[in-house]
Amino acid sequence: MSNLLVLGATVDPHIRAVCGVLAKRGINCLIYDPIFSGADHYEIHSSGNQELIASKLNGDRQSIQLDEVTLAWWRLKYFDAPLKTEQDQIDWFSIRERVKLFEALVNRNQVRIFNPTTQFYVGTNKATQLERAAQAGFLIPKTLISSSKLNILNAFASHDRVVVKPFNKSFIPAITDNNRASRRMMANEVGVSELSAIPDEEFEAAPVIFQETIRAKCEHRLIAFGDHTACYKILAPPERQGQVDWRKYEDECHYELVVTPDHIQKSASKYLRLVDLNYGVFDLIEKQNGDVYFLECNADGQWMWLESETDTTVIREALAAGIMDLFLESRDKSQKVRPIEAIC
Repeated sequence: MSNLLVLGATVDPHIRAVCGVLAKRGINCLIYDPIFSGADHYEIHSSGNQELIASKLNGDRQSIQLDEVTLAWWRLKYFDAPLKTEQDQIDWFSIRERVKLFEALVNRNQVRIFNPTTQFYVGTNKATQLERAAQAGFLIPKTLISSSKLNILNAFASHDRVVVKPFNKSFIPAITDNNRASRRMMANEVGVSELSAIPDEEFEAAPVIFQETIRAKCEHRLIAFGDHTACYKILAPPERQGQVDWRKYEDECHYELVVTPDHIQKSASKYLRLVDLNYGVFDLIEKQNGDVYFLECNADGQWMWLESETDTTVIREALAAGIMDLFLESRDKSQKVRPIEAIC
């Protein structure tokens, strides 16, 4: 039997949806949860023997040797929460030690990770994304990544308004001494004249992405795994038309499953090859004239709510099909794929 090892939460609906499809196709899915499942564990003996115990979808646990695992899926999602208690410190340490041992084990046994951590971080760099998207044939908005007020104003002198968004971090950790929540930064639209009034030193605090404003007919979230895709149209309510970043009012949007245009599918597949990823979740924006522009690609973005809103299962089916392709590739090879290096 082919075995898929997943690093992530046993309650993650994305994991359960995809693994549910794979189980029907004969794949044994094991979930190692470093956050909530203390009974899941693995160890390396000085003799070289090693054992991993992980959870099955039905809650049972199974012991397995890493040389019996064909593929691994790094799905772990967690954020740096404020450490307010001694138990928070213990949990922080415990999770990271478990994750690093997981990396050591899959590296040692040359287990193939789709969307490996090495390429995951390369693929999430916004500057790399825009460059590779253009090479893949996507249209991209006029963009400047800068911390120079003068250069920004010169670049967008002919524009009335621009979109401003963070280059890398979209979350700021909470301040621990007054119980404030963490802060989330999204894309915002500002007038170029407003930028002129901001002191130079505020621009110099950090590099920021500035892009031309695109008035959207609609937006799209495209999920692609190799050549398998699922595309959903995101329609803002009339009172939100023209506003930036649908995530601010996602509960008010209407979602529709649509056929992925051939040229978009080809660009998405080429993009994934260029950044050496197996799959990604693309955010695209469509102008009134039908031109579709690339905004960004998340190497393991969220999509479960799209299936729930539209009563569809095409995303999990597409991801499962892509994973099955990798199993077939592995069976056809006489030797395993090169090892994945750990990230410190």
